[in-house]
Amino acid sequence: MGKTVQSGASQGQVLTSLPVGSSGGKSEDNTTRSLLPLRAPMMVKPKWHAPWKLYRVISGHTGWVRAVDVEPQNQWFASGGGDRIIKIWDLATGKLRLSLTGHISSVRAVKISPRHPFLFSGGEDKQVKCWDLEYNKVIRHYHGHLSAVQALSIHPTLDVLFSCSRDSTTRVWDMRTKAQVHCLAGHTNTVSDVVSQAADPQAWIFSVITSSHDSTVRLWDLAAGRSICTLTHHKKSVRSLVLHPRLFMFASASPDNIKQWKFPNGEFMQNLSGHNAIVNSLVCNEDGVLVSGGDNGSMCFWDWRSGFCFQRIQTKAQPGSIDSEAGIYALCYDKTGLRLITAEADKTIKMYKEDDEAMANRTVKDAHTVKGTNPQFLVEKIIRQRIYDSKYWKESCFALSADLIVDRALDLRYIGGIYAGNVKPTPFLCLALKMLQIQPEKDIIIEFIQQEQSKYARALGAMYLRLTFTSVEIYKYLEPLFNDYRKLRYMNKLGRFELVYMDEFIDNLLRMERYCDIQLPRLQKRQALEEAGELEPYRSLLDEDLDALSASDSEDERERKDKKKEKPRLISRRRSRSRDRSRERERIREKPKERDDKRRERSRERDRDRDRERDRHERDRHDKDRDRRRDRSRDRDRDRDRDRDRKDRERPRRDERDRDDKDHHRSRKSAKDNDEREIDEANALRAKLGLNPLER
Repeated sequence: MGKTVQSGASQGQVLTSLPVGSSGGKSEDNTTRSLLPLRAPMMVKPKWHAPWKLYRVISGHTGWVRAVDVEPQNQWFASGGGDRIIKIWDLATGKLRLSLTGHISSVRAVKISPRHPFLFSGGEDKQVKCWDLEYNKVIRHYHGHLSAVQALSIHPTLDVLFSCSRDSTTRVWDMRTKAQVHCLAGHTNTVSDVVSQAADPQAWIFSVITSSHDSTVRLWDLAAGRSICTLTHHKKSVRSLVLHPRLFMFASASPDNIKQWKFPNGEFMQNLSGHNAIVNSLVCNEDGVLVSGGDNGSMCFWDWRSGFCFQRIQTKAQPGSIDSEAGIYALCYDKTGLRLITAEADKTIKMYKEDDEAMANRTVKDAHTVKGTNPQFLVEKIIRQRIYDSKYWKESCFALSADLIVDRALDLRYIGGIYAGNVKPTPFLCLALKMLQIQPEKDIIIEFIQQEQSKYARALGAMYLRLTFTSVEIYKYLEPLFNDYRKLRYMNKLGRFELVYMDEFIDNLLRMERYCDIQLPRLQKRQALEEAGELEPYRSLLDEDLDALSASDSEDERERKDKKKEKPRLISRRRSRSRDRSRERERIREKPKERDDKRRERSRERDRDRDRERDRHERDRHDKDRDRRRDRSRDRDRDRDRDRDRKDRERPRRDERDRDDKDHHRSRKSAKDNDEREIDEANALRAKLGLNPLER
């Protein structure tokens, strides 16, 4: 029937061999050099998958649910069970659409055609039925099995139906003519499952795989109708098979473990051990999530490539069933691979999906670490939990992407961390955590920093830059923000607003270790970076103004010294006495002029000193006025906030007092009206009796 692949050496055994072309009679040195252990294979790192959670339980069957399948349009699914009924359910709502009756025993398999409006079913009554879903009735029967039908499969490209049975055979049917094409015989016990695939002549010639209770898996050539490979690695009965949607691999399950195989020759890949009961069903989606269901109600979620079990779920029997009825008999993904349907022994159908909260709250897989740790861990766990539970996070940050986070940042109206007794997070803190999770591109962060229209978006970008960038980049991009003197509203721990300036906010980011309830990474000293030549010395705008002022003063001083210099005079060697006398007279006459020049120069120096002193006083006064105006503005804003808070606190008491006054006035008026009415009634009665009326 074909070749048989026997199980080889146990896993982990060291294989040795002699060099090619050498014999056993070679020297001991050559033999020693050849007996080297093979290099251990590298471990595959598991891929992160979101945990799955139960979100719907469907009841309707009155017996064990043994089979389930989803239609190609992903609108509904079918199930069959021990109550001999096939039920059609709405996939979105879980409501029953239709019930099909016709089997006289338990339904063990259902399969929906991807190209025709047909549903195929097989059961313990040895029958294989074809249902026309347009008329909801049976149109064909496929006769030939001598015992219960265990599983069905449809070829992905041909109109061919496969059915396996307890009679140890797998039969191939022409769906259109209900004629039997092949009877695949070779197993010595019940054939438990069958899967089929499109044949690729360049890769493999078989397109049918069957598993059996005889502990073997067989690969069949569909065209020839014969077995070409038998896999005997399993030690117990093989109950289920599954093909990977994209990889050229498949898996088989038995009570001992789950084994993965590779095409085209059935090469063994790895064992998946974790169940301690019979594994009834396997299913795998395109993301590589392999799910196995056990006879004891256990369900394991595996990463296909690494074989790592990242989640285990123990299903509980629903009310009305006994504990032993917690088994899982069938598994099926919907066409998107995002919803999992299970058929169970407690007469229910359960639906699972990925935990959206875990998907939204995780850090992207290619995120860079900060100081060797996950970046979102800079926010403490208890604060992260407060953020995840907040309304703003669920409504505005849940599925936020890097492209949309700029719009959320433009809507910010204040900054801060946790307030109101460490319970409520600010939107600023929520967006900061979301940025740590998705880690937007550097260009987006630079856009935040350069955003002059929205000061709060700039503050958010500065916070993220301080958390994730290098020390050189932090100084490079944050120090220019010292020239931004705009005010920011800061929410303090008590839930009240305070005013801080942008330059003060940036200074806190550079100096403090914790700000806005976020632990800031250690920042290198600027002096060390300057000494290493990585940064130029910092110069502020105030330093530039002082340098310009000192330059103008030095220029004035230089002009003054130039004027003091005397011009050299040419003295002739021959000087007459008269010329000496004339020069003496001229010198005497010029002395008063020199004194006047010196006096004028001293006066000019005093004027310049006086002007410089006056300018200095003007600058000091201007700075003091600016600081005074800033303090007054802060005081006004603080008083305004305090008055607003006081009015908000007094408003309920004032409203209550007004209501009490109105009620009191209304009661007095009603009492007065009652007195007037009683006097009128008494006067009417006294008039009838002939008595004098009462005075009001």
